[in-house]
Amino acid sequence: GFVALRGSSNRGNNNNDDSKIGIWAVLDKWVSVAETHAAVSNSATTEEWNAVKRQIEAVRQAVSKTTAPAEPMGLCHNDLNHGNTFYDPHADKILFVDFETTEYSQVEFDIGNHFNEWAGLDLDFSFYPSQQDR
Repeated sequence: GFVALRGSSNRGNNNNDDSKIGIWAVLDKWVSVAETHAAVSNSATTEEWNAVKRQIEAVRQAVSKTTAPAEPMGLCHNDLNHGNTFYDPHADKILFVDFETTEYSQVEFDIGNHFNEWAGLDLDFSFYPSQQDR
């Protein structure tokens, strides 16, 4: 997490506004979607969401003060869930679909996000793949 977060700060953006690029933009979007989902399902209070937002902001501030090296950047799918990845056993190839969220971003974030997608918005880690499947 930490190193991938720092990577977004080193993209060469001259205006130093990391809030609109890379992982921070994705994280802000996820929080917004999850907060809406929680409000509809009554699964979290406004107080709880404000606490989550404060924690994210604290991490954002702490990361912005570090000098950790940037993570490798590359073309990332950003939605590598099980519905967007297919294995073709005849060709022995993995196929990807649904490229609407593809962008230049941190490679490690894309790989880590693949596994987080298994838990869904409800963060049900019982759906998480076993160590062997990973």
